[in-house]
Amino acid sequence: MTMDSKKSSADRHPKTTHEISAIFLKQYPLCFQKFLRDIENESANDLIVYLEYDPVEEADRDKVFYQLMSYVVKTCLDQGTLKDEQEYTSKYPSFRDVIKKCFSSLLKISQKTEVEEFLTSGGMGDIYKGRYYLYEGSRVWNPCIIKIARHEDIKNYQQQQFTTYGHSIDFEQAQKDLSDRFFREVNITNKIGQPWGVQAYEAGWVSGRSHNGVFLCLEFIDGLNFKQFHEKLQQQCGASLSVGAICELIAQVAEAMQRFHNFIIHRDIKPQNLMVVLRGGDGHRFARVIDFGIAKYVEKDNSIFHNISESFNINDVENAKRENCFRGTPDYAPPEQFFDSTGVDCLVDLYALGCTMFELLDVSNAPPLCSQGYSSGANARDLNALQKLHEQGLPEVKFRHKDNPKVRQVLKKMTAPNLMLRYQNAARLLEDLAPLRNHEQLAQAVQAIADNTEYKNPDAKRSWSIKSLLGR
Repeated sequence: MTMDSKKSSADRHPKTTHEISAIFLKQYPLCFQKFLRDIENESANDLIVYLEYDPVEEADRDKVFYQLMSYVVKTCLDQGTLKDEQEYTSKYPSFRDVIKKCFSSLLKISQKTEVEEFLTSGGMGDIYKGRYYLYEGSRVWNPCIIKIARHEDIKNYQQQQFTTYGHSIDFEQAQKDLSDRFFREVNITNKIGQPWGVQAYEAGWVSGRSHNGVFLCLEFIDGLNFKQFHEKLQQQCGASLSVGAICELIAQVAEAMQRFHNFIIHRDIKPQNLMVVLRGGDGHRFARVIDFGIAKYVEKDNSIFHNISESFNINDVENAKRENCFRGTPDYAPPEQFFDSTGVDCLVDLYALGCTMFELLDVSNAPPLCSQGYSSGANARDLNALQKLHEQGLPEVKFRHKDNPKVRQVLKKMTAPNLMLRYQNAARLLEDLAPLRNHEQLAQAVQAIADNTEYKNPDAKRSWSIKSLLGR
């Protein structure tokens, strides 16, 4: 959706303004009276202290801290004494996300990308909602998602490489890894196109300077990832997705794989990297595949995809040497990916999609191997043990309602440790999913979440009617 902001380019970065809410002023007078008096005298040093004056109720602490921090940002910005965001997050770690929201409007990304609000933090940095202006100086913009990896995020990534994969890299290499990941995601994502993925707008250095970090600007999707979607459905409606709806979601991802397996292997398929479009889609295709940052380029004689950057192959060789041949997410990776993540083919994505399907179907709502004592997110010491568990085969899925032998058979073939027994391509998987998928049931679940209405799992109804017939 394209919009006209009705603002001149001079209005795009307004000065930060903040007025303390009258509701909170009335509810916590001692807190704010003391704070306003101290900040005027430049003696407001510890914001936590003010939360204890009335005291502030636990449910309101984030909201009240936001009022205090926003006022500090406004006042110190006007005075030219505002400290770096990281200094505040280090001082108040329990209010990290609140502080990031207060600083959102101050972020300058590029001439065409503007930050509006902080959303969350991910494995590769912070995620914001913003605007992408189609032309520099234009008033026409698209809503977008902005990923930003700054200095502290690069340091965290550097540490993660040692903790998770058992190898160390210097800061410059970590920075290069993340920048390469963002730049390649723009190239790959735009080759895939809609309705299988998302559009990537641009990537680059924040404010044009490498020491400010790297950013990636993507099309905004009004939706949830698979894990969030299923959990929200359970919380909001008290029902899980039907087996037919799950098969439809998995089939839509397999259709996307048919497209991108012509030129790349994703290597990190998991519920968090698969999106359900709630609003703004075509009403038919709800699943989107995202995060192609560690995708592996497939060399094929295909003129449509042949012009992808040759640096992909070079990066894969360098990464393989440095990473001890593992890239991906251990919970969803097949045995062969632990041995050599650069030599894998499309079968790794089909296996990971099977693990995702298991998580949606199983009563645990967790990755397959969590039931065997491994929490999601392994470290280097667990990699060998996890690889052996994947080699032994996944545990039997426990359906929430009636057992479905045909779905169980498809799942077993998706996640077969033996490569010869696994589906060899997405087309064969789609053939077996065809009689199992139910678009109408998925559409009903999506509408229930989008409109905050009731949803009932038809599997539960059938299960109850069968029990009734048996005289329960």
